[in-house]
Amino acid sequence: MSQEVGRSNGGNSGAAPYSFGGEWQPSPIELGRRASRKAKSRRNGLIAALSSLLVLGTLAIVVVTSPGWKVLSATFFDWGYGFEVLPKILTGFFQSNVILTLIAATSVGILGLTIALIRTSRS
Repeated sequence: MSQEVGRSNGGNSGAAPYSFGGEWQPSPIELGRRASRKAKSRRNGLIAALSSLLVLGTLAIVVVTSPGWKVLSATFFDWGYGFEVLPKILTGFFQSNVILTLIAATSVGILGLTIALIRTSRS
């Protein structure tokens, strides 16, 4: 038995390749579906952009017309004052971050060790 089972890997088997009437072309129905999907996608993108602009615009109007806007803009957005207090803000931020990180790491280590000991105990 010299014949192998399965498909040949490139040898000439004598059979013609499948041909279903030439190169594939989408049907008019498929072209209509594609156009519909494209239009729907464009419409959804436009709705998303307009709704985002509406929400952001409304938020900006509410913030700018609020009673404390002048005080906020005079203090919070003042570059000179911002550079003056920046070292204090960074010092406080880093100190609290380091303390909270140490507390969290210790707590997680103790809790994890406790759970591991409870799971491995035989009682």
